[in-house]
Amino acid sequence: MKHRIEYLIEELQMTNAKFAEEINVPKSIISHILTGRNKPSLEFITKILTKFKNINPEWLLFGKGNIYKTLSQEDSSNNNNNNTENATLFDNINKNLPDNDKNNIPLTNNSNNRHSDIITENKNKHIITKQIKKIIVYYSDNTFEEFNK
Repeated sequence: MKHRIEYLIEELQMTNAKFAEEINVPKSIISHILTGRNKPSLEFITKILTKFKNINPEWLLFGKGNIYKTLSQEDSSNNNNNNTENATLFDNINKNLPDNDKNNIPLTNNSNNRHSDIITENKNKHIITKQIKKIIVYYSDNTFEEFNK
């Protein structure tokens, strides 16, 4: 991850000090991460993603995809971040479906649906069923747990 942070700082055409100032962390934290002394904390990553909203979190965390979000990722991110303070994991289930269709789609183990199915409607008004593959829980002590299907 330190190489991606280095690359991001270069891409943004900033000095390490300016980058630290932008994300509101001490300069020493940047230095320690880039020298390999420390690994970035969840708080550090969150500060980057909060300040630079166009950075693709999957790229920053895992090196997958492009450095910048695509238009569809930005739209999705904007829709999901409108009121996340009290949001729960399943708030977006059926959110985009017309009201008259919401009661007609089973979300339980009826038919071929599973409890982990999330049913949405795409831009072309087609019903799409997605299954949860992984859930990551981040704790206040900067540790996390992954739950894979």
